[in-house]
Amino acid sequence: MATASALNCSTTFEAEAAAGVFPPVSVIPCPTSGGTHAIAGAPVYVGFDGGLAMQQNVTLSAYGESERISFDNGFRLDLQLGLPITTNWTLEAELGLVCNQVKKSYLLGTDYETATLLQFPLLLNVIYVQPLGRGWSVYAGAGAGMVTSQYEYPLAYSTSSGTAFGYQGQVGIKYALSQWAYIGLAYKMLGTTGYDLGSSLHSDGNLSQSLLLSLGVSF
Repeated sequence: MATASALNCSTTFEAEAAAGVFPPVSVIPCPTSGGTHAIAGAPVYVGFDGGLAMQQNVTLSAYGESERISFDNGFRLDLQLGLPITTNWTLEAELGLVCNQVKKSYLLGTDYETATLLQFPLLLNVIYVQPLGRGWSVYAGAGAGMVTSQYEYPLAYSTSSGTAFGYQGQVGIKYALSQWAYIGLAYKMLGTTGYDLGSSLHSDGNLSQSLLLSLGVSF
């Protein structure tokens, strides 16, 4: 009986890995060496991704003046906690950082010092995963939440922070290294509504695009 259970557990994991399911969602009990049982599926995963962030131009306004500013390419870092509901659907909480330096802005005083836009998204994502086989899977998802933004200067000075509604779309591909780990490549588009930054400074909504390398482990 123990041999049959172990075989069923192993076969299930191998089938899920071959199908590209990560993390495995099977909950077949697996006998351990001590005779007790462990859960074969490890549905919760922690993911991390990082890479290039491209911020689109945005309009700033203050004291009756406005200007269109642009940004250098920067970076984005994200941390996710995911819970697969089925083989194809996953809920995911995400916390991130997007960083882009302003090219030139009269209102932000970049003639005298550099200014960098920092954004901190906090989102809930819904993701659809399609296994392709041989450990590969593709996915697409959408999310919403809030994004806090501020402009930072080199000498530990910053504008006031502003929080706005945030929305996100993403697509990507993953490869399961094992039943516990994956790597992948992701594209994300993050947008916000407009927000105030104190001192009568207002920003229209931001829109950024990111190309990211991802990795994750389940437990």
